[in-house]
Amino acid sequence: HEVADYIAEEGANGKWDFATLCMGINCLSRAEEDIYESVGYMIDKVAGANPRKHIFCISPIFSDADIRGSESPKRWRRIIGELVDKYNSPYVHYINGLTLMNGAWGLAGDFVHPSPVGVREIAKNLIAEIEKYIF
Repeated sequence: HEVADYIAEEGANGKWDFATLCMGINCLSRAEEDIYESVGYMIDKVAGANPRKHIFCISPIFSDADIRGSESPKRWRRIIGELVDKYNSPYVHYINGLTLMNGAWGLAGDFVHPSPVGVREIAKNLIAEIEKYIF
């Protein structure tokens, strides 16, 4: 919760104009109830403290878990989408990480982190998503 509290406070103090919150990729194995609690807290805290700032909630990009057919990234994507919908604000947006990078071609050798090519693809697609609401 400390990270959510910090991000929320920094926004409330005018340190950022919009937030991109990429959630899940480094903790895919968490239990479903933990995902609901942590993601729900993040959205409630950051958006609640910054009600007129755009918050982009990003689910996991393509990773080794998708290659293995794991349900974990699918669960994270579903829950983040549900919680954004539940928050029901025109300033809180869900971005499915697969729309930013959707294949192993963009992964580094560890099959978790993006390669330089993947980072470029994520940046290009993230800008396109953000431009729907800002600029």
